[in-house]
Amino acid sequence: MAINVRLDVMLALRKRKAKELSAAIGISEQNISLLRQGKVKGIRFETLDKICEFLDCDPGDILDRDPNPNPRTIGKKMGAVLALLAPLVSLIVDVGNNLGV
Repeated sequence: MAINVRLDVMLALRKRKAKELSAAIGISEQNISLLRQGKVKGIRFETLDKICEFLDCDPGDILDRDPNPNPRTIGKKMGAVLALLAPLVSLIVDVGNNLGV
């Protein structure tokens, strides 16, 4: 089992920078960087709550559980890419529907 940190995805979706997050919640940029890379052993609920408040999201939007991690796959990065593309795909579908396509 592995817990994946998707903080980069949420920052990108909200068009916010890690530096802004750091300043808003009072955590060093270095610690935010370590969290973004998934190189931490844990996170305090208080910190997670502050991050969620800043990004207007839920903990499940930031943390993801992979029950069968395989270090040889690119699933984590692919998930991040797909999450970034999801709003664009939704917009394209909406435009297509409005045009009757």
